[in-house]
Amino acid sequence: MKREYGITTIKLILIIVLIIIIFCGGFFLLHKLWKVHNIKNLKTDLLYIQAKGKVIKDKHILNENDELMGEKIEEYPENEEVNKIISESDKWYELDQKDLEQMGKGNLKSEDGYIINYDTEDVIYAKGIKEGNNTFYKLSDIIKQESIDENKKEENKQDNKEKNEEIQNDILDDNEE
Repeated sequence: MKREYGITTIKLILIIVLIIIIFCGGFFLLHKLWKVHNIKNLKTDLLYIQAKGKVIKDKHILNENDELMGEKIEEYPENEEVNKIISESDKWYELDQKDLEQMGKGNLKSEDGYIINYDTEDVIYAKGIKEGNNTFYKLSDIIKQESIDENKKEENKQDNKEKNEEIQNDILDDNEE
């Protein structure tokens, strides 16, 4: 009798399913990494605008003839949440494309809505940054949320460390008996 070597139908189906699972897992991992990368890039851009805003404000303080960049606004009708933030203070300036280029951020689109408050040194990104169920518009809120997330991670590490120590002590106690 002749032995045949080859892939049976069941093996073929299992291999195809395994490939699909690996592909889907890789896709979701890459999607998550891409999202995190975009958020970090956006935060970096907002920090850059904030730093440039500090320099512009300092120049304005030293020389009253130096004007603050952007158009002073009292409302932002394109986004209700941003409008609420702006209505709390009357010192917000919307940056147009020319302002972004002068700040060295010409790669950003002014249509996305970059708004700065020179007094509080806070920056708003009108499109918002979505993290989980929350959408953040102000740079200060993004930084605050990151610090909360870091604290939670640190607490989890500490809790895990304490649990591991308890388990080790229990094992040592059991071995001594």
